[in-house]
Amino acid sequence: MTPRGNRASSRRLNLDPEKVKNGLAELVLTVVKLLHELVEKQAIRRIDGGGLTDEEIERLGYTLMRQSEEIAR
Repeated sequence: MTPRGNRASSRRLNLDPEKVKNGLAELVLTVVKLLHELVEKQAIRRIDGGGLTDEEIERLGYTLMRQSEEIAR
């Protein structure tokens, strides 16, 4: 066998479909958590800026709390 053939076969990945699936799920969850944190920070900026009514602040807080609970599940 040629040296080139040996290198090509040593570069092949032996992927386990279950590990790939779990890795993808972890990646998606990480992205969702990151987006949630960004939304929370933006909400705090809007609250601090006085751009929301008390009712909007209440709804926003409730929504973020429920979202956080769903992410944790």
